[in-house]
Amino acid sequence: MSDSEHLALLGRRTMASDDRPNLSIVRLLCLTSFMMATGLVLSTYGMITLALESYRLTPDYANLTLSALLALAGVSQLVCPLAGYVSDRAGTRVPFIAGGAG
Repeated sequence: MSDSEHLALLGRRTMASDDRPNLSIVRLLCLTSFMMATGLVLSTYGMITLALESYRLTPDYANLTLSALLALAGVSQLVCPLAGYVSDRAGTRVPFIAGGAG
């Protein structure tokens, strides 16, 4: 099996600097605007859902449960980009995906 086949199996592709697509500023702004709107919708949905679920799970301690769930969501927002950065530096995502699933 050649090196390119091994890299394809690992889900990695190497691209020469000539092969990278050129993205225009307009396209980047459109992608950013779409993701910002999507993030706002999903974060609002999470806030409403977490409040209702915390009351459903523990009616007497709903505030404490909501605080714990929001803290967990905040920590995951900080850890996920860091894990992505470390996995990119390591060269493979397989151990990080397996570690996150386990």
